Amino acid sequence: MNRYLTTSERTFLAMAREVTMNPVVMVRCSGPLPVPALRRALVAIQAKHPALRVKVVRGDRPWFSDREVGPIPLKVVERRDDEHWRELVREELNVPHAVEDGPLIRFVLVQGEAASELICTTDHVNADGRSGLFVLRDVLRLIDDPELRLVPLRPRGCFDDYLPHGPWDGRLPDSLRGLWAERTRSLLARVEARGRRGVLGDLGVVAREPLEPAPAAIELVHRRVDAARAEALVRACRSRDNTVLSALVVACAHAGATLEDEAASGLIGCVTPIDIRSMLSPSVGDDFGIFAWAPTSLHPVGPGADFWGLARRTRRIVRAYRSMPALAGMRRLLDAMEFVEGTAFAGLYEQLGRNVLDGLMVVSNLGRVWVPERVAGVEVEGFGFFAMIPNIDFVLGVQSFRGVLELNYCYSPQWIRGAAVEGVADRVEAVLDAAIGLPARGSARQLNF
Repeated sequence: MNRYLTTSERTFLAMAREVTMNPVVMVRCSGPLPVPALRRALVAIQAKHPALRVKVVRGDRPWFSDREVGPIPLKVVERRDDEHWRELVREELNVPHAVEDGPLIRFVLVQGEAASELICTTDHVNADGRSGLFVLRDVLRLIDDPELRLVPLRPRGCFDDYLPHGPWDGRLPDSLRGLWAERTRSLLARVEARGRRGVLGDLGVVAREPLEPAPAAIELVHRRVDAARAEALVRACRSRDNTVLSALVVACAHAGATLEDEAASGLIGCVTPIDIRSMLSPSVGDDFGIFAWAPTSLHPVGPGADFWGLARRTRRIVRAYRSMPALAGMRRLLDAMEFVEGTAFAGLYEQLGRNVLDGLMVVSNLGRVWVPERVAGVEVEGFGFFAMIPNIDFVLGVQSFRGVLELNYCYSPQWIRGAAVEGVADRVEAVLDAAIGLPARGSARQLNF
């Protein structure tokens, strides 16, 4: 697969300078996994997906290249105890891929006699969380059935290439975009040199020397909602024609607003990645790539707020975003991003948003996960999903497997205190408990259910 990166992929490549963006998926098993079978499975899965055989060639127009890219790396670690996986997932979140060497995926097997964890780490420059899930699913299937044959897929772009477009699109050729960026930086530099910064300076738009700081560190907080409580939450949502995702978004928004004061109110932004594979034509099936877009919705929360009313509002927003008109709007946004890409205006939208909002978070829901429940004679007991992006309070990766809801909060101490994220996790659990009819506690008492 040899092609130029799309706008979204270039954006993720640039964002990775601020924080490592490695989507991580993991399964927990009740016994050891056979290493030889795992190695054969990695060879087969790499042969299926062209995107698992590439590296990034940097430059003014970075591109994917499949020349001299090695096999998928596998590290086997002796398992110490039931908490060892946390240390290794944290490491996988923080260690960037060698994108200029490839491949943009790696595996870690935490091997023990009584239990094991298999960790798959991809790179957001060409993968979303669901792509990692599909890869891990097929690897487990191949371990269980070495005779299984996977059909090789053709190279894909990312979702940018599937969005509705027309003659009104404002996309610039790369040569003109580079000239625009150069002239814009030059103009703003002259404005700054003459002492006429004004509002431009206040907003941080004026060009400055680029910095290459080390990516921010990533930490995680892990919580589980047992099968009984998770089923009660599903029933409560369905009885109100609602979804667990909408309930989680409202719970997280409330938790973020009440960190310092249980009676506080605020306007919280929530980025909600939405998988659009089923809407794209031609179909992309379970191909590996970026096939989700992440719109931001705004959630006003405060004392006396109607929890289920806010959840209904959230569901309406998510439904609207999962539509062809919304994808056409995303096409317009990408046009705007391409127009200012590489210029001093590129970060203005994000800065303005942070100035208006009282908090910004991501709730990324993989939903009910399907992977084999038994592999090579051992039970697959649990599944986890972890991810991080820059300039965000936290990213909540959530999914349901075997009835258990696992909540993984990833954050950087550069943007929020670890104790604050623990507080968010506590408040989210309290709100979800109140939503299923348990006595309200803490800040959940400020909501009406």
